[in-house]
Amino acid sequence: IFPVTTQDGALTELYFRIDTTSSVQLPISIYSSTDLFESKYIEGMGQALFYGAMLIMSIYNFLLFLSLRDISYFYCAMYILSMASLLATIQGLTYMYLWPDNVTLNDATLVLSLSGMIFFPALFFRSVLSLNETRPILSRVLLVFACLSILTAAGGFFLPYRLMIITTILLVLGAIVTGFTAGILRWLDGYHAAKYFNLAWIFMFS
Repeated sequence: IFPVTTQDGALTELYFRIDTTSSVQLPISIYSSTDLFESKYIEGMGQALFYGAMLIMSIYNFLLFLSLRDISYFYCAMYILSMASLLATIQGLTYMYLWPDNVTLNDATLVLSLSGMIFFPALFFRSVLSLNETRPILSRVLLVFACLSILTAAGGFFLPYRLMIITTILLVLGAIVTGFTAGILRWLDGYHAAKYFNLAWIFMFS
């Protein structure tokens, strides 16, 4: 956010130079001071409600894990945190509040969050769909995705950002396709919970 001085009836030209090794979001809006404060206040309220809800869901699933000793709830809790971390990094909130001026750490956090969105869902799929006992091949494929996500998470701190973000996104897409395939096959197997599992993931990605 920066001020722009204009004169009534005069043409003002603004030039931007953007340098990035990956995709970039560049929404451009012009506000009066009052409109800017109102817009940011509403945006901040929405973000507070969203991330508060994500945190509550994560804590709730973690408490279920502690009480029921079902590892699926732990995987779900950590997946929610990974998603919240990813969105907060994309929106610049982690950069603003946690590590300002540290661009390298911010890029690594993005790769780390994406890797978490592979690692924890892959293990969640295996657990909640009982794939190890019913679909061992798919179970092993998801386990491979989980292991590869550990490598991308570590590589995000040492290897070029562009290479790691593209690799991690490809792994995310592969894990999603494998997870949906596993859910559909378990549904066809007659596993009743798989129906609700698939519907929940469809709504989440829609």
